[in-house]
Parts: sequence; structure tokens; C-alpha cells
Amino acid sequence: MVTWKSAFLVLGIAMAIPSAANAAPGDEAGAPATERGKVRANERASGLARLDADGDRSVTLEEFMKRRIARFQRLDKSGDGALDAAELAAGRAGNAARRDERRMNRLDRDADGYVTRVEYDAGPSKSEDTAKDNGGLERYRFRREAGPERRAAMFQHLDRNGDGKLERVEYDAVRKEDADYQSRRAMHIFDRDRDGKVTLEEFTSDQRARFTRLDLDGDGRITAPDLPPIQRANWMQP
Repeated sequence: MVTWKSAFLVLGIAMAIPSAANAAPGDEAGAPATERGKVRANERASGLARLDADGDRSVTLEEFMKRRIARFQRLDKSGDGALDAAELAAGRAGNAARRDERRMNRLDRDADGYVTRVEYDAGPSKSEDTAKDNGGLERYRFRREAGPERRAAMFQHLDRNGDGKLERVEYDAVRKEDADYQSRRAMHIFDRDRDGKVTLEEFTSDQRARFTRLDLDGDGRITAPDLPPIQRANWMQP
């Protein structure tokens, strides 16, 4: 079964949510496993360095939680200290709408407001994808390497009225379906007491647990001794 998420991942016009599964820059398929491991370790160390607000080569729980708390506050439009399903959905839908608008404009080569199958298969030019999508060239190559049958299935999934053209209203419909699903999934994950609301404590509980797992010596800070050797060396570099 073709899903919204698989369709957009393969064809390069989906919501691009960064994850550990995404290939790291420079992580070529043919590179030795040890080199790929060093790239990933360097990225993780860089992530910790960004969390280290005071530059003391340690990350406190407060520093570790800062971005998650700020995200909660942005989503809590009502200011009642809890998130409902609509607020969770709105947080994803806004970013998705902007991304989809940019990608559709790049795919719509003749600017007639539609994306035809020919335009869809061709995709953005490599220069456009690289310049405007920060690493999109790899996704462009992945899409082009997908078989014609799969590309056809993905196009059919998005072409809701079956007229052979993708319109913005069809993008909106698929995006709404995804936002609804993501909202239900987020509620399932975060709403621990199943009361239909996500409190700040619920929203940050997994982040707190992750901090505890990383803080091997239990001193309340993530420091060099808590890290694997490669990450430790990368993080300690000036």
C-alpha cells in the first residue's frame, strides 16, 4: 500500500523531517563503515556542542531541555500549559505547507499551477535541489533511481482526481491527512494519562530519559567521560 509518507520521501516533495536515519553529509554508500561511523560521531558531538550554551564542554539538563521546552511554548497557542491535538497538528502543518509550496514551484517548470507527470518525473534540476534544499541532491538521485512503476504509483496516490495533473488543492489534501496522522501519533506517544492533553512534563519526559541514559556517571552533566571515544575526541577539539 502506498502511503503519504513513502510517496513524498521517494519523490522528493514530502515533509523533510531530519532523523538519525537520514544519510549524513559525506556519508557515501561506498565509504568504509569506520569512516561513516566517524562522520556520525562528529555530527553527534557537534550537536552536543550546540547545546553547550556556555561553552564549558558539558551539557546540563537545563541546556539539554532548552529547545524542547521552547518548542512546547511555541506550540501552546492557547497558553494554558498543555497541548491539544489541534495545536500539535498546527505545528507540523505550517512547516509542511511552506516546504510543499517551494517544492511544487520548483517542479512546476512552466508555472501554470499544475505539475504534470513529465514534470514530476523530471524533478527539479540538480542545481536547484542542491542550492535550495540543503542536501536535496541525494534525494533527487534517490527519486530518479526509483523504478517507473513505483514513480507511477506515487504520482497516482497524489493525483486525487485522476486528471494526470497535481494541483495545490491535492497537495493540501494529502498534507492534511498527514498532519492528522502525525497529530494522532504524537498524542499517542506523549499523552501518557490519555486525558486528551499533553502537559510540559509529558512533552519532555522522553528527553529527560534520554539525558539520564547519556549521563553515564550520573553527575547531572553530559561531559567527555560520558561519550564514546570518537565523540569524546571530536567534542574536546577547540
